[in-house]
Amino acid sequence: MRQHLYFLAHELLRIDSDIPAVMTLWNAPERKYPMIVDMLKHSAELNEKIENDNECFMYAKRVLDHINARPWMHHLWGCHDTHFHTNFKQFVDCPITSLNEIAEVVTKITQELYNA
Repeated sequence: MRQHLYFLAHELLRIDSDIPAVMTLWNAPERKYPMIVDMLKHSAELNEKIENDNECFMYAKRVLDHINARPWMHHLWGCHDTHFHTNFKQFVDCPITSLNEIAEVVTKITQELYNA
């Protein structure tokens, strides 16, 4: 699980440095969560050697369910103080949530889980 969370944080930060990609996601925040699912599917292909697309999706879902089951709200940046997210998908889909912030939250969850 750890390598998938680190992979996700790394890829989010990589994309966050690509201004055209960031602007595309800024204008269509609903694309962020499917992108994260795709990143986790790719991580399952690379790290777990899973080739079946449905199995990769189920693996990505398990990782995201694992994130949702953790207390993560205390890692949010101050811009979320004016509203509330009940799950990780709502946080990701929020128009003011940046890829950098998602990566930071994922990294902090990983550090809490694995004391790394």
